Amino acid sequence: MPAHTHIIIREATPLDNEGLVHLTSLTPMQANISIRVDRRPDFFGLLRQRGQYFTYLAECNGQIIGSASISSMSVFILRKVETAFYLSDFKVHPDFRHSTVAARLGKRIIQKLQELQAEFLFCAIASGNVAVAPFMQGRYLFPTGCNAGTFKVLQIVPTPHKIINKVYQLSESSKTSGIEGLLAQTMSQFQMAQNPKDYIFGNCRIITATHQNELVAVMTLIDTEEWKQEVLLKLGGFLKLILILGNTFSKIVPVIRFPKLNEPIRLLYIRSFACKPGHEKALKLLINKARNIAFEEKFHFLSIGLHEKNPYLKLFSTPFHFTLESNMYFGMLDKKSGKN
Repeated sequence: MPAHTHIIIREATPLDNEGLVHLTSLTPMQANISIRVDRRPDFFGLLRQRGQYFTYLAECNGQIIGSASISSMSVFILRKVETAFYLSDFKVHPDFRHSTVAARLGKRIIQKLQELQAEFLFCAIASGNVAVAPFMQGRYLFPTGCNAGTFKVLQIVPTPHKIINKVYQLSESSKTSGIEGLLAQTMSQFQMAQNPKDYIFGNCRIITATHQNELVAVMTLIDTEEWKQEVLLKLGGFLKLILILGNTFSKIVPVIRFPKLNEPIRLLYIRSFACKPGHEKALKLLINKARNIAFEEKFHFLSIGLHEKNPYLKLFSTPFHFTLESNMYFGMLDKKSGKN
């Protein structure tokens, strides 16, 4: 840490946008697959999609050197709708990694959660992220939480093939009460899944499957390029070989488009899905339709994160894909003290 520094912790304002975007670019996710997240042009855009949020930053001599955000979200816990706070953007400038910046930001976040009388706190930690993990084990007033398991983040390869099926009718749809209800019925099975009633459906592309005029499956897709772009920085040996071979092959037969190093990865996200019992084939058809949409609109991958014990994981894992992993942390706060 530079000598003779004076660090202040304060709440971020819209005027901090450029400084926060720059800090994000300096703190890539380091792992077997290294990715830099670019939040241009609007750092706060992604946070607005989650709900009410609060961002705090550390500042030294006018430079933003650290940040942390919490977002209030309506989620399912044991099939009940609860308000929980999602922790994100917990970053420290490389020059200040061995300073008190992270600890001071963490304490301010917990103080804010106490003010809000928050009960639940959760976050996703990319596998191999040793910087954030200790905070989730009770450091600096954070509640000692539990590891809620591993999430498989599937990067599914798009397809040029359109699936024709005579049993189910596939179509795109606008938001209706039937879609929202079916989504809630399915998503309530998954811990910490966002309540569909909180979605900004206007930003989603909705595809449905019907059988004899009955809605039996639905999927919502979202393109987040307006709020963030993920840039591929590094790959491990085997994955790097696949990337080179894939890009070479795509020049001959332009069917599969792989991302290139130091260029943004175009991802079409599956935000949510639902399926009535006995109609899993309809959901599989929607996965293939989403893959075809991703291909036609030149996305590199169709992406979804599923818990390792999710009953639909095998279905989504069937197409050719790459897998990233993250761990879900979940903690309960004492509304008075901030401790578990």
